[in-house]
Amino acid sequence: MGYAAVRRVRVRRKAVRTGVFLLLLLAGLWVWTAAVRFVPAAANGGLPHDRAGATEAQRQAFIAALGRNVFPEPIEERLVRIPREFDDVYTAYNAVQLRQGFDLRRHRGRLCMRYTYALQNGDGAGERRLHLLVRRGKIVGGDVCALSLGSVPCTLLPETD
Repeated sequence: MGYAAVRRVRVRRKAVRTGVFLLLLLAGLWVWTAAVRFVPAAANGGLPHDRAGATEAQRQAFIAALGRNVFPEPIEERLVRIPREFDDVYTAYNAVQLRQGFDLRRHRGRLCMRYTYALQNGDGAGERRLHLLVRRGKIVGGDVCALSLGSVPCTLLPETD
């Protein structure tokens, strides 16, 4: 009888150790994935960390955090597909995205909503538009460009224009 009681205790201890190990492993995995998703400000071109864009209020907060002034409502909302294969133009456009911490390669072939805002110009730079690309409620890209022919997209931050 004593042997069976000792054996049961050892089995339970082993099960408890295994359970604790699995919990620690899962907790470590959760912390690691949270750390991977966090992008330091230096690595993301100084963009705000909160990239929520599901609602107009979230998009306006993101734009305000950039130091940009836009009119309250988007002038266009359009569903766009990021191409599966990038040509030279889209490769150059993604280079702008990479400079500010976005990467559209992760979203190849996917549908995004593009929100276009008119910038309120106080700097005399001419008429410009701010575009935000939103997929699954998160801002995944964006740019600022002038309406003049041949203008090149710039990053979202004002000081880099």
